[in-house]
Amino acid sequence: MKTGHLTWVEVRRRLLGLAAAAAMVLPARVASSQDILPNLEPFPAGDIQLTEGGNTLRFSTTSWNRGVVPMELVGGEVIQDGTEDNPGSRVVYQRVYSADGTSRLEYVGTFEYHGANHNHFHLEDYALYTLHPVNAPGATDRAGTKVSFCLLDNVKVNTRLPNAPKKPVYETCNPLVQGISVGWGDTYASYLEGQSLDFTGNPSGDYLLTIEVNPLHHLFESNLSDNIACVLVRIDLTALSVQVLDTTCNPIYGTVTVNSITPNSIRAGSQTIVQISGSGFGNGVDVHFDNGSGKVPVVSNVVVVDASTIRATVSVPSGGSTADPVWDLHVGAAALPNAFTVVR
Repeated sequence: MKTGHLTWVEVRRRLLGLAAAAAMVLPARVASSQDILPNLEPFPAGDIQLTEGGNTLRFSTTSWNRGVVPMELVGGEVIQDGTEDNPGSRVVYQRVYSADGTSRLEYVGTFEYHGANHNHFHLEDYALYTLHPVNAPGATDRAGTKVSFCLLDNVKVNTRLPNAPKKPVYETCNPLVQGISVGWGDTYASYLEGQSLDFTGNPSGDYLLTIEVNPLHHLFESNLSDNIACVLVRIDLTALSVQVLDTTCNPIYGTVTVNSITPNSIRAGSQTIVQISGSGFGNGVDVHFDNGSGKVPVVSNVVVVDASTIRATVSVPSGGSTADPVWDLHVGAAALPNAFTVVR
């Protein structure tokens, strides 16, 4: 789908070209068949919100390591001497593990000191944030200025994976050693500096928010095809609201369908666990009810079991109008009319 003459893929390519032109020249990426590598993967952006009167789109970012060895970064030679306010910068190497039990260091970039709200060392060119209008006439593409990260184990994702530690290993943002252990992730909350895109001048509409880790392929990974995560969002400047429509990186309507909800009724003043069936479900997809009267059924504890199944808790407070107790169910951009009844 084209908007403003460029597809979101073309925009991404242009942005990567600019970043590559400004980046350091790295040696050729040569991975041995004996190398055992980490695998970075981002989750779709979360906690998405409009702030500053609708001029800023803020969001959280999580990337994790689903490989078989840590993504470990080692600080090397000093590039720029530090001062009292800025400790300077230094070369960064990745520890690359081999099947024979040995490891080697490969040059992958630079540690730069980031002050302001961070006050620690970041790896440059770690991530790329882009926002592409899908159905928002007059809108323009936006790119984030934050492309650097400190790598830490600060969220447990799946410690049942082979070689995953039960406790965090990388806990500080120092210039000597950083990393993400197998099964662990690194989350940057939406309130932190750089976790935003400038939305000034863009209209209400639908946009694709994309997060890509290791966009220049500086880091050695076992799989580079899973480095992108997306959220299709509907932004309303009047209400200052953001609704998640889809999380499949496909800016085409209809990728999500909803077929049924079981059970399909609830007594006012109670709660129940429901199962929603359909297709195209992804983590972070919005689930809610509307178009009834009285107290709106509240959806919580949403768990995307797989692409066709969602489990969630639905509760309804007591009281309210009884004029229209039947509600429409929305999952992303899809709707199931007259799907759920509140019994008085």
